[in-house]
Amino acid sequence: MKTLRPKHMLFFLFSLICLSANPFQLSAQANEGVELRFVSATANTGDLVCIPIQYSGSDNILSIQTTLAWDATVLQFAGLGDTALPGFDENAYNLKKEDRLLLSWFTQTGFPQDIKDGGILFEVCFQVVGKAGQSSDLRIPGDMTSTEVVDAAEYPMTVNIAAGKFIVGDGAAPISGSNIIDNGNASDPGFDPDRNANQSKIRISPNPSSGRFNIQVFGDEIQQISIHRASGNKFFDKHFRLGTTEFETDFQHLSPGIYTVRIYLKASLVVKHWIVH
Repeated sequence: MKTLRPKHMLFFLFSLICLSANPFQLSAQANEGVELRFVSATANTGDLVCIPIQYSGSDNILSIQTTLAWDATVLQFAGLGDTALPGFDENAYNLKKEDRLLLSWFTQTGFPQDIKDGGILFEVCFQVVGKAGQSSDLRIPGDMTSTEVVDAAEYPMTVNIAAGKFIVGDGAAPISGSNIIDNGNASDPGFDPDRNANQSKIRISPNPSSGRFNIQVFGDEIQQISIHRASGNKFFDKHFRLGTTEFETDFQHLSPGIYTVRIYLKASLVVKHWIVH
């Protein structure tokens, strides 16, 4: 049986150490890249919409940076919506111009984040300010920073960009491509964007707000309210006595963004969004 010489043994051990320190290295070299796709959408003037950015490719990433662009005469940036990236909140973006958003995220755990291939990476939310028939390209231009996605092996991957298009509807056309948070009638006290199985009416006002929060329920009772940041972290949770139909408070020093409000009624749960500017 042939034995390894000392210098060969050292090389063999060194190779093992390198591979164990970075077990993703071999697979990363075969990576063909990822795709970021701005979903095309339609909504009406006055709507508050969240438009998804879809992700395809490697299912483990360490960081991402990119720039998003749109026509500010059609869409007004309102904040970030749902996301698959933990910690992706108001600290992850910088509105450089009224039509340019710089985004940067990296894992806070030191471990790669598992992302579903073809799923939604995050949502960007806008107030529709354009008139019916106007449109806006939804782009990832890379003019303020290069678009970069780093995989689990700490390798920057090739990123393919797919632009989308937003069209302002005429009020009659079906809404598509976006998550409608609220519509232009939200200031109407009789407007009811959310209805549960018991036909209860829920109204949050003002929305958008500088921090003042009022919620009214018609035809049901509030049992519990919890409010969550875009990252998913819950910062408010309150239980109510029987018969409560209205609650008001003022959240001072909240960062601008979109917050998820979970309203627990007697027999149902209603989820709404609340904007702080």
